[in-house]
Amino acid sequence: MALKRQPVLDGTYGAPAAEDKPTTEQRSAAAVETKVDREPALPNESQRPVDESTPTEQILDVPAAAPDRTERVAKADRAASVERPTPLRTVAKNRRAQTRVDELARTAVEESFRSAKRKPKEWGSAPIRIATTVKDRLAARRALDEEAYGVKFAETHYMDAALARVPEDPAVAIDWVERYLDGFPLKAPATVGTTGRVRTSTIEHLEKVTRAVRMKAGYGFIGHLQTAALERLLDSLDRWDAENQSQVVDLDEA
Repeated sequence: MALKRQPVLDGTYGAPAAEDKPTTEQRSAAAVETKVDREPALPNESQRPVDESTPTEQILDVPAAAPDRTERVAKADRAASVERPTPLRTVAKNRRAQTRVDELARTAVEESFRSAKRKPKEWGSAPIRIATTVKDRLAARRALDEEAYGVKFAETHYMDAALARVPEDPAVAIDWVERYLDGFPLKAPATVGTTGRVRTSTIEHLEKVTRAVRMKAGYGFIGHLQTAALERLLDSLDRWDAENQSQVVDLDEA
């Protein structure tokens, strides 16, 4: 007769070892892990699509390189030069210098008048060519000075004063011509040639400058140089009259 085996109670001798039952916290954690495993994984930074228009520094999350100190200083200097106004001291200095130039122009015309009247032997003939527009302006200046000074001025008095002021440096003389020509959109006005009398010292000075200018710029600048010099002289006389009220002067007594 077979014996019926009775079950062994847990915890008694001969019973199989009981498995540890999971706690409530462990069951909750397992449920969360299972839910996460079932959800699709999000792509990481390296797997995200890249917009080609996005700068490389932004894609790599790397800050753009800062400009070096030299570049920063240069930009600051440029900004300062644009924003910083001209110092009042410099403006006043430039104005005094211009006033001095204008005064010398007025004096040069007066000296030319006296020289032509008192020392005619010191004068000689020279070819003169000036623009018609400046010639008309010169005529108006002569009439104004004749009323103010009470004497009869000649064109050559102004031409002598103007040509004597032409700079000896050919580069500066050419700059005078270029500045004069820049005032016209396409071409300079027609010129009129004549023979006038100027001081021999002025003739020698002009011939020296003419040779130097021709070596640098050819033959087309000489007539324009005479016109540019005369126009500068007339500009100075106009400014001088604006700054100082013209007074009647007897040049024979001055």
